Amino acid sequence: MPRKKSERSPLDQRVVLTMRKKTNKSLKEQLAETKPTEMSPQEKDMLCILLPETPALSFPTRELEMAYGPNATEYVIPDEKREEVLKALFPFETCPGLEDTLFDIHERKYFKTKEYRVIRERNRNMLVSPYFPSSGGMVVDWLPDEATDTFVQKIDA
Repeated sequence: MPRKKSERSPLDQRVVLTMRKKTNKSLKEQLAETKPTEMSPQEKDMLCILLPETPALSFPTRELEMAYGPNATEYVIPDEKREEVLKALFPFETCPGLEDTLFDIHERKYFKTKEYRVIRERNRNMLVSPYFPSSGGMVVDWLPDEATDTFVQKIDA
């Protein structure tokens, strides 16, 4: 399991944003052109800094087909365990509630926190958005609903 809040480093309290070059093409169009070999390698690198290696969770897994790159291993988490798992894996100080609305900056769509997914990569359990298979949104790419308007205005400007 992740470190306790008191054991987290100062990096845990920073905001991490991933940036992409200004273009009129959507992220999906850009990815289709470049054909990356792995989904979200930069975000995974960031999470490897924030999260220690941990044992696999004790939930069943399934193969998650990705838009490009190798398929991911996704945990099948029962509804009654979703809040516990979210709190255990959330790498930042303030964990959203299951009913909170978040924004995936890669997919540019909203989702309820309870729709999150958990994948197993690089010897870590990583929170990802429900849109991860199509555009690679991970926990470092989630914005709270109240921050979304400002973000979208800046990106669209």
